[in-house]
Amino acid sequence: MRFLPIAAATAAAIFGVRFLRREWRRINEDLDRVRAPETRPSATLRRDAKTGEWRPSH
Repeated sequence: MRFLPIAAATAAAIFGVRFLRREWRRINEDLDRVRAPETRPSATLRRDAKTGEWRPSH
C-alpha cells in the first residue's frame, strides 16, 4: 500500500517540473522579445547640417 502515495508524489513532481519548465521558457521568450532591439533594414542615422540633430536616413 505504500506504492500508491509514492507513485502519486512522483507523478505530481514530474508534472510540476514540466509545468515549470514550460512557464520558464514562455517567460524567457517574452523577455527576449521585449529586450530585442528594434531592427530596421536601413536604419542609419545622419546628422542634419542645419540643426545638428541626428535623423534617420531612408
